[in-house]
Amino acid sequence: MNPKNKFKNRESGFTLIEMFIVIAVIGILSGVVFRGTAGIQKSARDTRRISDIRSVQNYLELYFNKCGHYACAGTGSCTCTDTLTIDSSTGWDNLAIAMKDLDIISDKSNFPKDPTRDFYYYTSGAGGLDYVLGAQLETRNQVLENDVDGLVIAGSKNCDDSDPLSLMYCVRP
Repeated sequence: MNPKNKFKNRESGFTLIEMFIVIAVIGILSGVVFRGTAGIQKSARDTRRISDIRSVQNYLELYFNKCGHYACAGTGSCTCTDTLTIDSSTGWDNLAIAMKDLDIISDKSNFPKDPTRDFYYYTSGAGGLDYVLGAQLETRNQVLENDVDGLVIAGSKNCDDSDPLSLMYCVRP
């Protein structure tokens, strides 16, 4: 075997150490990029939550125009026998069904759902003449400064922004 050919073949490939270095650099760079986008993703989900709450608020106004009160029994009829307290993990679908039954939305799948978890809340007032609608945000947002404060929604969620851990965005009519 010619010694010149031996060196030629050896120089054309990568060593195992060089491959590990390249993989480590790629791993570090991807970690930095993914960590940087996590905050942007949370902010985008919060923006969607705020938009969803405003959509449901519009649906509730249409409900009020049809029935003379806000959804308060969790049914698709205009009867109002009791206040309605729900969160998205236990009864958000009931509110969607009520909206569909009164033809306010065309399909239950058109009703907003939280993008990641079940953090939407609704509580109707006595007689269906008032309500509080809320969403648990992931980040402190300027919109929290202009929302409703000092109320309790869905039995236990506080709409007070003075608590740094409370990121509940609440609206009412």
